Amino acid sequence: MDFQSFLKFSPAVKCIEDFKNKRFILISCNNEKLDYYPIFKENERDLLYLNKGIFQKDLQEMFPNNKVDEYIKFFQRNGYFDPLQDGLDFTDKIRKNNDNHHRSMYNEIYRDMENKLNSYYSDQSIPWSTYPAPSGTANIEVSLFITDICNLQCRYCHVIDNIKPGPDQISKKVMNQETLESFAKQFIAYIKDRFKTGCLTVCFFGGQPALKGNVRRFLYNAADYLSKKGAEERVYIKLVIDDNGTQIDDELINFYKQYHFLVNISFDAPEDVNSIQRPFLGSNRKSGVIVESNLKKLLDNEVDVGVRATVSNYNQNRILEAVEKYSQWGLTAAAFIPMQDIAHGKKVFGMTSPEPEIFKDELIKTFDFVLELYESKKVLFDFGPVTPLLHSIVLGGTNQPCGMGDLYFAISPDGDVFTCHRDLIPEYFVSSLNNAEFLQKMNAIPENQKCSSFYSLMDPNTLCSDQQCSCKEQQKINCNECEVLVFCGGACPAASVAQYGCVNWGVSILLDSSPSLGENRCRWSKELITHFLWQYLDAENNSPIKQYAKALFL
Repeated sequence: MDFQSFLKFSPAVKCIEDFKNKRFILISCNNEKLDYYPIFKENERDLLYLNKGIFQKDLQEMFPNNKVDEYIKFFQRNGYFDPLQDGLDFTDKIRKNNDNHHRSMYNEIYRDMENKLNSYYSDQSIPWSTYPAPSGTANIEVSLFITDICNLQCRYCHVIDNIKPGPDQISKKVMNQETLESFAKQFIAYIKDRFKTGCLTVCFFGGQPALKGNVRRFLYNAADYLSKKGAEERVYIKLVIDDNGTQIDDELINFYKQYHFLVNISFDAPEDVNSIQRPFLGSNRKSGVIVESNLKKLLDNEVDVGVRATVSNYNQNRILEAVEKYSQWGLTAAAFIPMQDIAHGKKVFGMTSPEPEIFKDELIKTFDFVLELYESKKVLFDFGPVTPLLHSIVLGGTNQPCGMGDLYFAISPDGDVFTCHRDLIPEYFVSSLNNAEFLQKMNAIPENQKCSSFYSLMDPNTLCSDQQCSCKEQQKINCNECEVLVFCGGACPAASVAQYGCVNWGVSILLDSSPSLGENRCRWSKELITHFLWQYLDAENNSPIKQYAKALFL
């Protein structure tokens, strides 16, 4: 042992505290994921001197019985002393490793596909979209804005601001057949160029993509066309739709079942809140009563359906109420997403984003019910945002919170491709579908148009070139110092651009809102994350949370 060595942890090493039980975890963000969580007791707290640096001989005096050598070997083996990796290079390495893995699966996927295609061509009354891709198949997901027309006037909607000529002159567009065919051609070619084969997940988006009339006729045709095109090109097709739930009828239900749609119902549960937040355009009808009734109709007909609820101050303490009620109807998936109270520089009127402490406590209470539901009835309820967070904990952290500009894209009714559906704006424009250099542009998307896994660890100047931007002067949150970054993943750049015009505000992805509140909201995000982290780590293997996680993720 070299007692004169000066030892210092990398800035990538974070300490997650459990003050109640006087213990802590030391983890390194340099790793793609953690193999296990090293938990240290209070009598090992002097190890934290390694954050600032300490001579090995001094550390030795703090820990008799030769334990220092054991500690140092562990830290060296796991890269705790290694320099902080460059965020862009680290992200690029992860993406390339993922792509190489998917390409290596080609033969396995091809054999599976050939068997399924034989079945498909023997009976083409069963659409190709009903044949699932094998687990681990490369997947590109696209939000396909087939229209900007909607029969609701959601009070917090930011989508309409994306559609030129602007909110005062709604363009009322429906995608045409030529754009649909160009989309299928270009994205199937992109999948083959990148992975050799894979799955194209198409989420029909709007506006209201199942609106009766021309929009719905286009939807029917698009599902049939994409399903047949996927089989013809030997690429899996998965169909999803974000439906506002106001016009569900028998014809639409049969269509969803025929093509095996995953139907995401936008329903700000409970029903009275939906009526307030998502009123009909030009009508006094209660939207919540209609959507709730249609949700039950979908569940009774065994459609694969989940709920996406926007949470405001109106329903911040009613999440448990909603999950208890609709799980009795057979609902097994719902995500409760906090509302953005600023969109494109405009404040949402008459409602606010949820109070973080109330929202946090409501998520914890509701997840306790979800675990009880699994333990008593073996019902697996996928509960967002807690379930994705638990998934990250089970996997040992995540360094790529979403696939924006990498595995995920959005397309306007006119056929313009963007890296995120939240903002169909020039900052995220990639290419038009009819561009002759489409593949080259897709393969050369700049980092500031992606959700870089470690963008929040970088110098803000890397992604914001405007030296006068307020992010340089007012940013109160520094994600590279956050101890739970590997679970939170940092802020959402698209949300930051939508709200504040810059990707570098660093407002928590779990509870994002005004940057003036960001520091407080990050605090509650940290508490939410550490609550579930320690709950999972303390649980026995046969406990409800461990069994729930195993059934859902493993």
